[in-house]
Amino acid sequence: MIATTSLAAGGSSSLLLIIVGVVVVALLLGAFRLGSRRAAQRKDPAPRPTTADQSGPAAARKDSWRTPGPDDRRP
Repeated sequence: MIATTSLAAGGSSSLLLIIVGVVVVALLLGAFRLGSRRAAQRKDPAPRPTTADQSGPAAARKDSWRTPGPDDRRP
């Protein structure tokens, strides 16, 4: 006869794990809801200046990026 062992958790400990799982899920949902409310109440950032409004170092660099053309390829 082969001896068998029960690998399942006992009745009281499985109930405890279910309760802990429900509490964790409730905390996660609450944190998500709180974060969503805070993000909704946050002010919109100031609009970025357009290229015509730029001055200083940003204006000096505005033409620094150029899309390479067909003659700019390396052999």
